[in-house]
Amino acid sequence: MRQLDDLEIDPVEDYMAIIRSLNDRIDKIEKEVKEKAEETKEVMLIRSITGFNYFSAMTIYASIGDDDRFPGPKQLCSYFGVVPSTEKSGLKVNHGPITKEGDNYVRRVLIQCAWSHVNNSDSYITEFFERLKRRKGKPIAITAAARKLTVAIYYILERGEKFRPF
Repeated sequence: MRQLDDLEIDPVEDYMAIIRSLNDRIDKIEKEVKEKAEETKEVMLIRSITGFNYFSAMTIYASIGDDDRFPGPKQLCSYFGVVPSTEKSGLKVNHGPITKEGDNYVRRVLIQCAWSHVNNSDSYITEFFERLKRRKGKPIAITAAARKLTVAIYYILERGEKFRPF
């Protein structure tokens, strides 16, 4: 360490310069994403749901891709992996944890948006979450809320209308 003192190098200032440079780059990318999102009607429709920002709405929309790809909301929920697994044996049907099919990153974004939604809005999804939370606990309730958000996303994209909380 004495050798650095002799060279009069301030490592903290060097690291701060790197951080400032990275922050400038991040700000530029965020601005570009926001501009692109504002140009995309479908992304702005998804953003009409409380809890979705530009990045999460773009992530969800990019994952969905072509609007005609999913014939109904059940297929979209299944694609995101927010549906319960099902085991059938004869006449007995057991539902278990979610299937976790599809892109894990997109599902995590959806779950985070669901948390933001239930904490910052008063909607039918929030009421559903509160009812289910008392019976099943927070983890199951938030996953079910994410599934309801996925259904809402399907219908707002299909109809071209903003989210209606009730």
